[in-house]
Amino acid sequence: MSSTSITCGCSCSSAPKLIFSCSGAADVGELADQAARRLTREGSGKMFCLAGIGGQVEGIIKTTQAASSILAIDGCSLGCAKKSLEVAVFRV
Repeated sequence: MSSTSITCGCSCSSAPKLIFSCSGAADVGELADQAARRLTREGSGKMFCLAGIGGQVEGIIKTTQAASSILAIDGCSLGCAKKSLEVAVFRV
């Protein structure tokens, strides 16, 4: 399982820390999803909707743009979570 993160340089400490996870059909997707949920429960950030990024849902895009950091957790080497965020112009 791999993860990539970015940090905003704007000193916006009140901005959310967002976690996007692969939740694919394979067992490794389930593990990535479980890791994101655990990080959310532990207060490391807030799990957010990767499908909303792919679907260009305005509210999800705006919230993600305002994030202080973005963590992408991919279950396998295909890197779907990371690539989905990059296509939407979020560098991770």
